[in-house]
Amino acid sequence: MALAAAPAAHAASWNWNVIPSKSSLTFKTKQLGHPFTGMFSRFTSYITFNPHRLAQSKVRVDIDANSVMAF
Repeated sequence: MALAAAPAAHAASWNWNVIPSKSSLTFKTKQLGHPFTGMFSRFTSYITFNPHRLAQSKVRVDIDANSVMAF
């Protein structure tokens, strides 16, 4: 996952936007006992991290379910 970071207004907080062209969102699971791998080709993600206020840290991922591919 590639991230673009920028400091927030408070110096101890950081915000990251995932760079989709340099990132991937994949999964592995089983269906009827047979393992398979899949991925989503369209998604966005945003991360806010503050080591001094962990309760205010968060991750948001929005996935376009129509972009799923399984192989």
